[in-house]
Amino acid sequence: MLQKIRSALSQVRGVVAVVIGGSRAPELQTARTDFSIGVYADANTLDFAALQERATCVDHTQRSK
Repeated sequence: MLQKIRSALSQVRGVVAVVIGGSRAPELQTARTDFSIGVYADANTLDFAALQERATCVDHTQRSK
């Protein structure tokens, strides 16, 4: 799942880095642990619509906008 998230978000124009934090980072997760994801981006070139679309695609809860 982490590879899927990284791959999806890093392909968006303007995204510089994708990082993971919280209990997933040090591998202390349980079955109920969520993902804490940070996206570093260039504000001048970020395709926000594409980022939102990709984030929705990897959101396992499939929340609507």
